[in-house]
Amino acid sequence: MPTGDFPPHPLELSQALALVRVPDTRYRSGDRDRAMLAIMWRCGLRCAEICDLTMGDITHGEPRSLTVLRPKGFRKGAPPRTVGLDPQTYDLILAWVSKWRGFGPGYLFTTRNHQQISTRHTRRMVARRASQAGLSRRTHPHCLRHTFARNLYDEGVGMIHIQKALGHTTLATTAKYLESIGCSEVVAVTSARNWRI
Repeated sequence: MPTGDFPPHPLELSQALALVRVPDTRYRSGDRDRAMLAIMWRCGLRCAEICDLTMGDITHGEPRSLTVLRPKGFRKGAPPRTVGLDPQTYDLILAWVSKWRGFGPGYLFTTRNHQQISTRHTRRMVARRASQAGLSRRTHPHCLRHTFARNLYDEGVGMIHIQKALGHTTLATTAKYLESIGCSEVVAVTSARNWRI
C-alpha cells in the first residue's frame, strides 16, 4: 500500500508515454532504461523486483510474461507472481537484450560492467528521465506502479486480477490501494448497493 515515502499520484497516459520515450536508444543506457520504465509502468513491478529480474524470468512463448520470483515479503511466504507482457514492452526488452546485453544467463538489467542494477540507481534513473521528459511532478518507481494499477482499473479489469497482478495477499489491501490512488469509485459503487431483508 502507498506510504508517506511514496505519495500516490499516477501519471497521465501522455506523461507515461513521454517518460518511456525520452531515453536515447543510440546508447546502451537508453535501451535499458526504456525497457525498465516500460516494465515498471506496464507490469507494476516494485523497484527491488525489477532489479532482481533475471533472463530466466522472461517467458518468450505465447503468452509472453515475466515472473517475479522474489516479491516483497517473499521471506515471509509471499508467493511468486506472473504478469503478462504486452507486445510493446516485450519489444523494448528484446531491443535491450539483442543490442546490448546478450542472451546469456544472469540479471536482466545490468550496468556496463555486467553487475546487477541497484535500487538506488533505478530510483535516480526514474527521477532523471522524468526531468528529461519535462514532468514537473516528483516521479519515482512506485509512481509507475500506481499508474499500472490505475490503468488496469480504468480499463475495467476486475479486482481479483488487479490483486494478483500487484501481488497483494488480500483483496482488502488492493481495495485500499486503489482508493488511495484515486479509484474512489470502488468504495462509492459498493456503498450504493441496496438490498432488503
